[in-house]
Amino acid sequence: MITADYPPAPSGLGDYCKVLSEGLAARGIGVTVITSSYRGTAQRCGNPAVRPEIEGWSLAHGVSALRTILMTDADVWHFQMGTREHRNRLFPFVLIPIVALLRRQKKVVVTFHELPHPEFRRHLVRGLVRVIREWLCVICADGLVSVSVSYKEALTRSYQFTRSVPFRVIGIAPTIPRSKLNSDQLRSLRWRMGIEDGTLLLSYFGFVHAAKGFEHTLAVLTKTRKSGVPARLIVLGELSEKDTFHKKILDKIGQEGLTGFVQVLGYLDADSVADYLAASDACVLPFTEGVQPKNSSFLAAVAQGTLVITTSSERSGLDDGANVYYAPPGDVEGMAAAARKYGGRKGSRDAAGIQTWSAIVEEHICLYADLLKTRLAEK
Repeated sequence: MITADYPPAPSGLGDYCKVLSEGLAARGIGVTVITSSYRGTAQRCGNPAVRPEIEGWSLAHGVSALRTILMTDADVWHFQMGTREHRNRLFPFVLIPIVALLRRQKKVVVTFHELPHPEFRRHLVRGLVRVIREWLCVICADGLVSVSVSYKEALTRSYQFTRSVPFRVIGIAPTIPRSKLNSDQLRSLRWRMGIEDGTLLLSYFGFVHAAKGFEHTLAVLTKTRKSGVPARLIVLGELSEKDTFHKKILDKIGQEGLTGFVQVLGYLDADSVADYLAASDACVLPFTEGVQPKNSSFLAAVAQGTLVITTSSERSGLDDGANVYYAPPGDVEGMAAAARKYGGRKGSRDAAGIQTWSAIVEEHICLYADLLKTRLAEK
């Protein structure tokens, strides 16, 4: 498993790789994870083995990165693409054809966790880099995986020959477990946070950047309070003065008089995240381009049975079974109205129809098995 991110580095992709690797190992498959050396990941023996030995993902570190990867014996080399460490870089994608060429008896699999940002298509150089990156992946891999149907559709439209390569859509499941706290314990957690009875507790989980629409979460809080509903917001993520966008958000919180009503809890362990999500009355995730099936923060909140208020261009209103309210992207008024009307509503944790990790692991095993059968047949 080749990934730029792996816990404890804060990364949804890293969390995904950890759960997938451990699931494969539990099924008797020997897994070695090769990852970045500078993200705080510790070396680990056993299964899965973790080797944080990649000093960088630029051309300057190319020789050492390639040596590290090629010195690891494996039947399948699985590249996980779509991390911040890969953004604006070409070399991580160049690794794929090199490994495929030098290890012809092995199988190379690439998972697309995201496609390049739309702004790349409006910039000639970035657009060219995007095409090269995608092309290197699809032309050299023996198998392709996408976490979203839309990603597969986009790639097959652009590169018709991908239809002759095994290309599977394998979704994701929450990397955050379900909270084990009962209703009394959740109420106690709220009291420890200083949340009085009758207060509408909103939550936000995940990284804070422009595409996540966090400014709209603040707007929902403001409009909810102005309507006469006592509301507070907990942020299960980081807001750092050192980050330009975060600094802008922090200034906005101060300027709008929200300092006493927004509590930033920073990065937390998975169990704590689950507890805070379960304790909140509504988790507000206003993605600027609409929620996607691969948004792990969305899945984590839904798994708690907590009301989730999010955005979509395809769905609208309350999904009663999943306990999710969908508003058009940018519709702050609609989201605030949903918070007032449905806040505190709890859904069944089993009614959401969320995919399980056991099913995801099984789909990967089937893909690997099919590829290795092909290799044996070629011999």
